[in-house]
Amino acid sequence: RDYVSMHDLPDAKTVMELLPLWFEDYNINHPHKGLKMRSPREYRMMQNKLEGCPV
Repeated sequence: RDYVSMHDLPDAKTVMELLPLWFEDYNINHPHKGLKMRSPREYRMMQNKLEGCPV
């Protein structure tokens, strides 16, 4: 995803404020072919359930 071109980024402070939101969106909403078309968070939760590990 191209988060940079979607936002007005006048300075480094703005970028630093937006980074956590971008990471959160990436981990929740971005499916990956290597993760069987699941987001990183979905995949990790699935793995934890299969292994019987608490989240």
